[in-house]
Parts: sequence; structure tokens; C-alpha cells
Amino acid sequence: MKEKRCAIWRHWIVVNWRYWCGSVLLLVGVIALDRLTKWWALRTCMVPRAVFSWLSCSVAFNTGSMASLFCPQSAVGFWLLVLGILIVLTFVIGWMVSRARKGQSIGGYVAIIAGSLSNLFDRFWYKGVIDFIDVHYGGWHYPTFNLADIAIVCGVVWVLFDEYRVQISS
Repeated sequence: MKEKRCAIWRHWIVVNWRYWCGSVLLLVGVIALDRLTKWWALRTCMVPRAVFSWLSCSVAFNTGSMASLFCPQSAVGFWLLVLGILIVLTFVIGWMVSRARKGQSIGGYVAIIAGSLSNLFDRFWYKGVIDFIDVHYGGWHYPTFNLADIAIVCGVVWVLFDEYRVQISS
């Protein structure tokens, strides 16, 4: 039985190689673009720079999760945050594989995974995520973010849209 399942899985990957190539390209592309923009920001935006009246480039190291929530104050807190991220990533990968086996779109999941992995790299390398896109208007100020965050948000919207389409078609 196990041999039969492995043969089916291998056949599915071979038949859908374009599907997987596109996913790998999206994953690598998001991570590469995020790493490149963070490298650029570290070299040019350590001193805040105005791009437009409502947009600045200003480097911040976010030790917490989104919008600096859950900032760990100790090494234990850091590892608990990383463990939480890895658990969520495991579920996202599981959902992605489940959809892939059904021949459904996985691009949103790939974007979420790519953004999360790039930010996870920052956590280990810099002890915090490099955020540098600073949007503000008048007295209003949005939390500073990066391209990995944009990929995660776009991935979530993509997943929700795909789920909505699946629900409508069934």
C-alpha cells in the first residue's frame, strides 16, 4: 500500500511540474526581493528618509510579531515566539499540501510561507525583523513594515479569495 501511495505521489509531482515550478519561483522570488530590499534599507535608511509626504524609509528592528505585538523580553520569550511561528507555518504547509493534492491553487500559501521564512531569517540573524516602509499622514501613523509583511497579507487575501471561489463553485 505504501509503495502505491509513493508511486501516486511521484506521478502527481511529475505531471504537475509546471504547478510546482511556479510555486518555487514565487517562493524564491518573494524571499529574494525581501532580502534585497532589507539589505538596501540597512544601507540607505538607517537615518529616516522621506520618499513622499506620506511615505518614509526608516529602519526599525521589530522583536515582536505584527505591529510589535508580543515583544519577548527574554531568550525564553524569543524561543516561544519562534516556536509559535513554526507551529503556524506547519499548519499553513499542511493546508497547502492538502490543496495541492486536490489540484487547487496554492499561491497564497506559498506567499505566506515565503514572507514568514524571510522574517524568521531576520529573527535569527538580526534578533528582530527589519521593517523599513513607514506610511503616515498628518497625525496618523501606520506600523512600519517590509515586503515580507506585504507578501503575507497578500497571501492571506489570496487564500481567502480562493476559498470563496471554491465555496461558490461547490
